[in-house]
Amino acid sequence: MLRWQWEKTEVIHEALLAVDTRTTVHLTPTVLRYQTTLRYDVLQGRGARIRILLPSDQTLTRVEGEALRDWDIAAEVGGSVLSVEFLRPVESTTTLTLLTEQAVAGLPELAVLSVPQPLGVQRETGALSLVAEDVVARLEPTPGLRQVNAAAEELAAYRFSTRPVSLSVNLTRVEPIVQVTARVQAALEESRLWVRNELDLNVSSAGIYKLELIVPQGFTVADVTTDGLENWKVKEGVLYLGFGRRLLGERSIAVQLEQAFNTLPEQIHLRPLRLPEAVRATSLIGVRAVAGVNLKTTQVEGVREVSVAALPNHQDEQLAFRAETGDWQIVVSAETLAPRLVAEVFNLITLGDGLVGGSATVRYVMVNQGVTSLRIRLPAYWRNVEFTGPNLRRTEHQGDLWTLTL
Repeated sequence: MLRWQWEKTEVIHEALLAVDTRTTVHLTPTVLRYQTTLRYDVLQGRGARIRILLPSDQTLTRVEGEALRDWDIAAEVGGSVLSVEFLRPVESTTTLTLLTEQAVAGLPELAVLSVPQPLGVQRETGALSLVAEDVVARLEPTPGLRQVNAAAEELAAYRFSTRPVSLSVNLTRVEPIVQVTARVQAALEESRLWVRNELDLNVSSAGIYKLELIVPQGFTVADVTTDGLENWKVKEGVLYLGFGRRLLGERSIAVQLEQAFNTLPEQIHLRPLRLPEAVRATSLIGVRAVAGVNLKTTQVEGVREVSVAALPNHQDEQLAFRAETGDWQIVVSAETLAPRLVAEVFNLITLGDGLVGGSATVRYVMVNQGVTSLRIRLPAYWRNVEFTGPNLRRTEHQGDLWTLTL
């Protein structure tokens, strides 16, 4: 008797992978941003884990792909290795996108661009393209890269089929051209002087990501408003503005400055919120004060006095100036006007049996300045005198002269 049994044996083949790597590098004055797209083709077997070698000078910011389970980074010789796990083994094709960044210490600089390298693959083809933003890039000849026609927005494009892949680039900053038009509104109050600077910037040739403004001595920055502002700080008299995205073209920035004091000063000094890198700067300055304070121009430097009507959106300014340079100075004297009172009195006399009574209504009009007390003279023979009125604090008299404190 012949007996036999057939068993099915599963043969697990090692995954054979082919990958097409496409990397775009955005060259900027502060950071080099890499976007690497890897398209994997599984030629044999199944792939449950993918490993990619990242250059040591690059920082991973994002991993994108379908059916990702987890990923981690481990330091190894020559860089760090990114390991990506999938929810289920890949049997046909899958695509991963990596976003990495490489810091730029300062320009000019010789930067070495390295492309993330997939590990454990049997065949790789790839493309490398460069996009320059606000920098001039001079490319060094590199073996292993074959230059091809670049797209309209690209600086250069290459193809490669062997490793390692790197490209040396000399980076030089493109200096931006900044022009600024300022509308300055200065207002003098009893206990403070505030200055609102509305700056209209025009940035051309290259974009900027930060601004440095010199704050006039004695002033503090109360507020800064503009679109795209990420942060601002004041250090040693310089206002630093940081933007989340490149500033190019026209942009309006409003900066409010304040100066506090205990008593009204005899003179106030006005200077611009200066942008040193501006190639052209013009300013329209308006100065006003609270009621009862008269302003007079004492000294000017770099400006000329103009009509208040020449100021756009003027708000009761008493003085107006125009400056054609970015550095100017205005000294204004402040004179407190004496209050002028106009009183209208209505008297009502009541005659009774053996008694004369009456009342008086006094309507005050105060010009130039406010007052904290009022004085009224009454005939000395009046008795049972009573005063009523808003904000009346106390009354006192000496003879026929009464003083009302508000």
